[in-house]
Amino acid sequence: MDATSVVLQQLNQARNVMNFATAELSTDEWHHRIDGATIQSIASIYAHSSMMQDVLINQRVRDQEPIYDRDNWAEKTGITRDGTLGIGDDLSEALKQADMSAFRDYHAAVAAEVDEYIGSLSAEDLDRTITFGSFGDMPLGVFIGNVIGWHLCHHSGEVAALSGALGHKGSPI
Repeated sequence: MDATSVVLQQLNQARNVMNFATAELSTDEWHHRIDGATIQSIASIYAHSSMMQDVLINQRVRDQEPIYDRDNWAEKTGITRDGTLGIGDDLSEALKQADMSAFRDYHAAVAAEVDEYIGSLSAEDLDRTITFGSFGDMPLGVFIGNVIGWHLCHHSGEVAALSGALGHKGSPI
């Protein structure tokens, strides 16, 4: 099995968990915050994880405009993408006005484009060195597996746990 297949399976599994955990959420549940906790709403985690895949792969790695900007997702979702893509109180609050169905469509569009790009990479491409902020230089394959993959898996777990705490079956496993 080649490295791109492994990474694509990792991303697919994480997305399946996230999609499963959010499939039956009501509008209030998308935006629910636990009193006194620092964790954000499911909507915020979901939007952030999709936007980060988009920006990190398309803008940072491919030097292209993110799908969110290129395909006018701000108009479709009702949310303007801020420069930081941070996951915080401001995003959770803004997302209360968002169309989460449109965010699900955006999530799918990002997955399709990211997967197509990763699937096109050769072993030599994965060995190419990129610089990622304070993390420094690393091979593209390490960046995709350890930054993109880990990030999505981490947030999928959060979403599954929050969905479970709301009374849903948070994880398909």
